[in-house]
Amino acid sequence: MGKKAKVHCLACHHVFKKKWGEQKCPQCSSETLVDEQDSKPPVAKSVEIKVGDSLLDTLASDTSSAGSLHPSDGDRPLKKQKREGMPTSSQFPALLEAQQASKDILSRLMKIVTVVENTGKMFEFAINDIEKSDVIAVDCEAVCLSRTNAITLIQVATKSHVYLFDIMKLKGNAFEAAHDAGRRSLKGCLENPGITKLLFDCRRDSDSLFHQHDVSLKGVVDVQLLSVAAQRLMGQTVDRVDGFMKCSKRWLGRANVGGALGVKDRVGAQNNDEGNGALWGRRPLDMDAIRYAAADVLLLFPIQMAICSGLKEDMLRRVQEASECRVAEYRDMIKALPQGVHDETASVAPSF
Repeated sequence: MGKKAKVHCLACHHVFKKKWGEQKCPQCSSETLVDEQDSKPPVAKSVEIKVGDSLLDTLASDTSSAGSLHPSDGDRPLKKQKREGMPTSSQFPALLEAQQASKDILSRLMKIVTVVENTGKMFEFAINDIEKSDVIAVDCEAVCLSRTNAITLIQVATKSHVYLFDIMKLKGNAFEAAHDAGRRSLKGCLENPGITKLLFDCRRDSDSLFHQHDVSLKGVVDVQLLSVAAQRLMGQTVDRVDGFMKCSKRWLGRANVGGALGVKDRVGAQNNDEGNGALWGRRPLDMDAIRYAAADVLLLFPIQMAICSGLKEDMLRRVQEASECRVAEYRDMIKALPQGVHDETASVAPSF
């Protein structure tokens, strides 16, 4: 025998298992039928979200029937957001501010990007700007990133600018100390424990930097692990880590970062067609590649802002300790991890 259908009572709108011929729940079975207009279950108001709208304008004006709505999730009620694992501003107070920040960043993306191709004045300016920052975001690109395949580009972002260091042209000069007493290097910035470095899955970056350029990353906070900690705070069972695109949509909202993710889709498709990220070994870099590289680091700031507003100091400390373990995970392997190999264990969410 099949399961009985669940229907709304015509009188009180409560859900009950329908028996043959019944249209009302047992409590209302003796009452008169209500008008057809009143027989419909309550419907939550929806809010349409368009790319470019102000985040604050997307908040629902009537929360009596649907509860508060998440600005990046349109017309989905709060209960459904929680069930689907989406964060809310009640849990993460800086969530709305972070989402607005992501829109602002992407709206002026190409105005705050500098490609550094030599060790002249621009290199010196970039290093000086990075050294003055308390937090930076870092990422590496290569034709199949690994310790045995040369890094071709390193992205370093401050909160106001992003520098794309073209390692194909700079080569080892980017990491070497001064020819004269006043000269600093990228190696010094990346090894400075006083500068917090945001990375997203730092394992291959750390492995490649160490074995190719003798750079030991210090002060790393892995944003992928921050997201794991926050999801667990929301009561979720997290067995696998999010990729960058999924993490960005989770914390910043699809509507706010859709343009950047569209660029990542195009670049990803191009890399798949050419094989193993061949795009990153070609010069000059095309505009989509530059946008992709810049967004990869700049979006880490608002993601961190949103997540850290809901985590306690003890959990933040544990994430930092887990990040330090990740820095060493691939780097300290005796045998190099094969190029292009992504085994199942790589996506397992660690316990911390």
